[in-house]
Amino acid sequence: MKMIRSVVILLLLAVFFLSGTLYGMNSTNNNLQANNNSNKVEQLETTASLEKHMEKVEVETPQTVKEDVMDMENNIQLTQNTASFLETSVQGFFELVVGILYQIAEIFF
Repeated sequence: MKMIRSVVILLLLAVFFLSGTLYGMNSTNNNLQANNNSNKVEQLETTASLEKHMEKVEVETPQTVKEDVMDMENNIQLTQNTASFLETSVQGFFELVVGILYQIAEIFF
């Protein structure tokens, strides 16, 4: 009887949590849509001023674009190397902890 009561309470908690999450996500989307509607008017006004400003600005040279791409490739390589190092470190630490726990289990069993 106690176990059934615990399961029912657990299921009710899950239902209330998930319904609250859904309600919160829905209200956030409604707020975003209201903000987007008000921002559209502002965007139309700024688009006209940006078009005027863009006529004055010179076009970027292709060399600058190539340098930016090279910088991005270096950043990607650095990110991949860092991720690889972290993966190896965490995996080694995990294997060490599991090995120690296995040896402790071997002592008792």
